[in-house]
Amino acid sequence: MPERGHSGPQRRPARRPAGAARAGVGGQESGGAELTGDFSLNAANVLTTRALLDLGLSRLTPTHDLNAQQITELAGLVGGQHLEVIAYGHLPVFHTEHCVFCRFLSSGTDYTNCGHPCETHRVALRDERGHTHPVMADVGCRNTVFEGRPQVAAPHLGEWQRAGIRDLRLEFVHETPQQVTGVIEAHRAFLAGALSAAGLQDTLDALSARAGVTEGSLFVPHDFGTLDALPVL
Repeated sequence: MPERGHSGPQRRPARRPAGAARAGVGGQESGGAELTGDFSLNAANVLTTRALLDLGLSRLTPTHDLNAQQITELAGLVGGQHLEVIAYGHLPVFHTEHCVFCRFLSSGTDYTNCGHPCETHRVALRDERGHTHPVMADVGCRNTVFEGRPQVAAPHLGEWQRAGIRDLRLEFVHETPQQVTGVIEAHRAFLAGALSAAGLQDTLDALSARAGVTEGSLFVPHDFGTLDALPVL
């Protein structure tokens, strides 16, 4: 998960990467690095997106609140080259300050004495239908529960490309190395023209055979176009 202000343990790379994702941009200097705004900045409309880009971001990932058509429309308003959309990932559905790793996998009470079981164990919640949903701890010891089925954008990638979007993001939680490789190779094949959108969808579905995939928040209702549009300033 993206780093936010906190008083917990700091886990940072030894060297700053050439490009970095930012969850907060207030008072931040890029130091010459290319910065991409994360979805947690809640860029849900053209005004917010333009304001964040004006702060010096190179690209911005739209919030999960937007469906696929709204992302296409946003690209038309701010320029597709300024968006980095999530083409594959698990929707974060619940955040909590309570750490289940510390509570159930250690005898400690906080990060100073828990032994950091989150670094060596995987935890998931099982719902009443038998589906498992990954739980991940961030650098501030907050826990996030993710939708167990990966959300895929395969049916919408062609439309996004026509809108000028060129940067796609693939996000993983509990995938195996083989699944990660398969997802990356499938998207590369699609971008190279060697795999159709339908073929990409089928490949991703096969890679997640146990849980399947979902369109999730990208779903566009059949009557969505009949809703009154808000004016753009």
